Amino acid sequence: MRKIRRSDAEGLKALGRAVVWIFRYSIIELNLYPKTGAVNCPGRLMLHFNYEEFGLQLWSLAQICSSSLPLISALEELEINEHDLPSSYDMDDTQWLELLDPFTALKNLYLTDDIARRVCNVLRELSGEMATEVLPALRNIFVDRPRSFKRIQKAIKPFIAARRLSGRPVAINHWRR
Repeated sequence: MRKIRRSDAEGLKALGRAVVWIFRYSIIELNLYPKTGAVNCPGRLMLHFNYEEFGLQLWSLAQICSSSLPLISALEELEINEHDLPSSYDMDDTQWLELLDPFTALKNLYLTDDIARRVCNVLRELSGEMATEVLPALRNIFVDRPRSFKRIQKAIKPFIAARRLSGRPVAINHWRR
């Protein structure tokens, strides 16, 4: 394992976006990108988890995000993608909440279809104060498939309503890649 140099650490402070990829074959990747807005720029940091048990992968990612990478709390954009994820790769609600919890400055959450259904099912269960404690700065949720957008929009309606009542509204939109 390579030690992070001071110059590397300074570069990590300028990060603004994280992209998570969840692959079918027990692999999760976390890529961190600068705030520049350039989509094709190389990531500053890439972590690769390869465990047999999917829940352990997500737990490991959540632990690293919350304890080992405090800069995660300053990121404003998070994109969670899946590639050919089987329905058996399900996690309990607490795992999704643990993954999202460190992203306290997150404004924009981009979700692919299958991930959106899973995350929105968790968020809709949050009410009152809990709805503002998870992702307190969140303003937008983007979902990539128009076919399921209406279904996801309906599923997350309680969360959207709770956030609106708290004075921290969240909009759900179609993500046009």
